[in-house]
Amino acid sequence: MKRLTAIEVSAMHALGHSFDAECVSWAVSELLAGRDSPGLRVLAGEAAPFNKFEMASLVDRTLEELEVARFACAEEAAAALTFELARQITAGESDPGDVLFRIHRFCYEPYAPCDLGELVALYWAHLDLIVEGESHSWYRTDCTPETIDAVILEECARWMESHPHGPSGKALSG
Repeated sequence: MKRLTAIEVSAMHALGHSFDAECVSWAVSELLAGRDSPGLRVLAGEAAPFNKFEMASLVDRTLEELEVARFACAEEAAAALTFELARQITAGESDPGDVLFRIHRFCYEPYAPCDLGELVALYWAHLDLIVEGESHSWYRTDCTPETIDAVILEECARWMESHPHGPSGKALSG
């Protein structure tokens, strides 16, 4: 499993995501990378079973201590999360199928950016072509098993170009 970024944690927190061992792993990774705060140390020491209310409070405290970008609304958080996931694909940091699945999971929520249709179609095309081994996909007829990765990279780059700083105009980093 790929480690979360601070932007992902902040966006997922703003979207009401319940945190578990994935967030603890993020905290440990942050400590190993040299970032430190009291809340980060406590978060890194958490163990199952996780109390979702305590974890949410601890994540909130940790993000504030680390001065990680916060999001004013769910729409802004969802756009930032989509941007970060697209960035991971284009940077070769994450498996495109895994990332597109994550985008697909939240794309039907009312807060999701309204222009995720192409990325969601690519999720289904990737599923057809790579996972199921089909030779074509009705979701994206321009894709084949040989071209799907290039099309995913192109679409993620296009999405990022059209949303360079998210809806708020804040540069996204983390």
